[in-house]
Amino acid sequence: MNNLLAISFSAILFFTGCGVDSSQDTEGTTDSVNSQTQNEDKMNEDTKEESNTGSSANDSESNAEADAATLDKGRAQVILEDYEKAFKMVINNTNDQQKLNEYSTKQELQEHFEHFMSTDRANSFVNTYFRVEDDGLYVKAMGGPTFLLEDEAFSFEKVSNQQYQVIQERYNQQMGPTNVRNIFTLVKQDGIWIVEQVEQEEISGENENTSPDNNESNIESKTLNKAQATRVLEEYETAFKKVVNYTNDEGIQQEYTTKEGLQTHFEHFVAPDIAASLVDTYFRVENGNVYVEAKGGPLYLNENNPYQFSETANGMYKITQEIDNQLRGHIQVEFVLSTRNTVWVIEEINTTQLD
Repeated sequence: MNNLLAISFSAILFFTGCGVDSSQDTEGTTDSVNSQTQNEDKMNEDTKEESNTGSSANDSESNAEADAATLDKGRAQVILEDYEKAFKMVINNTNDQQKLNEYSTKQELQEHFEHFMSTDRANSFVNTYFRVEDDGLYVKAMGGPTFLLEDEAFSFEKVSNQQYQVIQERYNQQMGPTNVRNIFTLVKQDGIWIVEQVEQEEISGENENTSPDNNESNIESKTLNKAQATRVLEEYETAFKKVVNYTNDEGIQQEYTTKEGLQTHFEHFVAPDIAASLVDTYFRVENGNVYVEAKGGPLYLNENNPYQFSETANGMYKITQEIDNQLRGHIQVEFVLSTRNTVWVIEEINTTQLD
């Protein structure tokens, strides 16, 4: 098992998110909430007694599905916070010439952003705020995307079980000056809540002008090569280590206050059952705070040692590697990768004892 590496977080944010988004982009992230929708069906008196048990089971199943799909205001805010952090962590991890330290191609950056937003949003982010030079990716000197202002009031509306909107009005000097309404649309795709789009409309005059994001290209990858699969595992490792290392002296996690919010964050990189296992194994909640447990971390890929890449019969991919682990001994670990919301994530992590 690899030891957790300390990862420093940059505290300087280049973009304040208080202006107009030139491409109207948005960000995603999340706190867990359950809300039930009950459907009642009238039944025939003749068959009511017979079908009572089956009806209850169906109602329970429907309610469970509704719980998993619905969202509340607090969790929606966390999704938008994660979206903002995903962008700012990239633009703040640069050298003095604004060259990105972590990503070297637009494709890598696109794949990172797609954990938090739609493919169109991610593509717009990459093409609007970054430029390619011979030696890598650079941040453009320009204003940033529109983000939710956490200290300002905002409303929350349900469009459907799979779509919600966060609406916030604010004064905008760049547009007049005038007041604008920012509409963040959140959708659930393949079990992950993401930011689909952001719209802005002027509300100071008689004619309201709604300006949706315009994005031209749509990058979707249904196949995977070894380098891309390796990148998926790197993203997973980085996501976990950043959470673990962003604590105060008492070991309190500084970004997340609930296990539900933390699990939702991990679900951008791994399947829900793995995310739940990570949270339950390595974190605890005390007095309203999330603490990191003092123990070794999960299994990661060691890129310095040989590993195999292959495609499975059901269209998934897997990376296998033999490792010597202090706690588990000599084992083979298998990472199975699949797509959720067109994003490659870790679907399974399997181990086999070799001796």
